[in-house]
Amino acid sequence: MAKKDDPNYKKLCGLIPKELFNDFKKWCIDENKDLSEGIEYAVTEIMKPKK
Repeated sequence: MAKKDDPNYKKLCGLIPKELFNDFKKWCIDENKDLSEGIEYAVTEIMKPKK
């Protein structure tokens, strides 16, 4: 089942500066992640409790 059809996933969209997008896309390629996986990783890291 594709993530877009999985009820456990929601679509997230927004606008970021072009240079940041290009840097993020390159990071995803370097980390062997698609953009969706990269976004999930980034949001998970942001949401971790601070020590």
